[in-house]
Amino acid sequence: MVAAIHDPEARAVLVNQLKLVLALSGIERGWALLWPALHGLQILWIGTLAWAVASRRLMLWPAILAATPALYLGAHVLYQAQGHYPRHILAGHFMMGAVAAMLVFAASRRSA
Repeated sequence: MVAAIHDPEARAVLVNQLKLVLALSGIERGWALLWPALHGLQILWIGTLAWAVASRRLMLWPAILAATPALYLGAHVLYQAQGHYPRHILAGHFMMGAVAAMLVFAASRRSA
């Protein structure tokens, strides 16, 4: 990953891996219906994290759990994402939805 700063070939490989992990490319025709759902989960997760940080409702254990999807998908940036596509990539995206639900639930319990 450090080589991607100076090496255009390494940068191209890194960008391709990120596209695969974030479902920006590489989705086969039969899986095309997943594209909106995966991007919806990404938007939901990022929006929920932004809301939790802005409203200062993020406690320590939810913050650690909130990083789980990024850690889960981040491992596939370093390894060949296409070999694990789609099951591990889908699991990371499903975790985004679970974390978003958990953060909203934890915040609502704290405010009640």
